[in-house]
Amino acid sequence: MKNHSIKFKTENAFTLIEVLLAVAILALVTVVLLSKKVEIMRDAGRARDYKVASLLASQKMAEIEMKKEIFGGQETFTEYGDFEGYPGFGWSYDVAKQYITIGAPPADGSQQKQYEIYLVNLYIKYPEARNESEYMKVVSYFPKVGGTDGQK
Repeated sequence: MKNHSIKFKTENAFTLIEVLLAVAILALVTVVLLSKKVEIMRDAGRARDYKVASLLASQKMAEIEMKKEIFGGQETFTEYGDFEGYPGFGWSYDVAKQYITIGAPPADGSQQKQYEIYLVNLYIKYPEARNESEYMKVVSYFPKVGGTDGQK
């Protein structure tokens, strides 16, 4: 009687489980990298908008400084609007009259001089802000214009 046995050729190859595991790892790495790319693109957009907002804030503050009529009368003043040619960018500002005292009190006991200044809060809204309450805020002080030297 003859003994018949089947012999398989053994080759160096990957099993099905090894291939599936490699594909799963590759898919996981791809998903992680793509999500990071989306996050990087969003941050780049936010940085671009923040840079544009900085330039627009500088421009708007110069415009506010040129409006001499708001620095000489009212106790408060508020205005708002959008930047023409820059969709999604908006601005608002408020001006409040304040008084400051400079220097030490006079030795003779007389009242110190107070000077009138104006506090300007400028707010710039930009498109890539994370939420509605995120904006750029610029604060500046301006002296009283015209009349006396600002003394009260």
